[in-house]
Amino acid sequence: MNGNAPEAYSRLRTVLAERNLTVFQLHRQLDSAGLPVNIKSLYRLTADEPLQKVDLRVAGAVCQACGVEIGDLITFQKPRAQLHRLDPKIQARLDELMVKSNEGQLTAREKKEFAALASEAHRLSIENARMLLTERRRSKSARRPPAKAREAVAA
Repeated sequence: MNGNAPEAYSRLRTVLAERNLTVFQLHRQLDSAGLPVNIKSLYRLTADEPLQKVDLRVAGAVCQACGVEIGDLITFQKPRAQLHRLDPKIQARLDELMVKSNEGQLTAREKKEFAALASEAHRLSIENARMLLTERRRSKSARRPPAKAREAVAA
């Protein structure tokens, strides 16, 4: 892009963190709702880099599934906070173990592995929640007019 064109960024990672969802879980939700989306497209929307292109069909499906507007998903401001996430291989293993756990098919060794991975995912979720809260407070205070302007409006 040239230096004058605004860059678009996806907020999907933040939207998922606010809903305590993984990309894999969102993908399953979309499939269940009859909104088939390639999981790679969802992972691309969680990248920290500016978006090169946006498939509005995918964005629309995500907005519908998450109950957000397109402006909540796509922004032209570079995100300040970077959310922490599990390594993709670790996340894939955790997803695999979750499925086996739901089906009651974990071995004793897998139960220990699952507990450790779930604990790490929980720790990252807590860190992300704190970061999101800080970001939300920062955002609200930036939108709020200075005290003198509020007093002038009230008078």
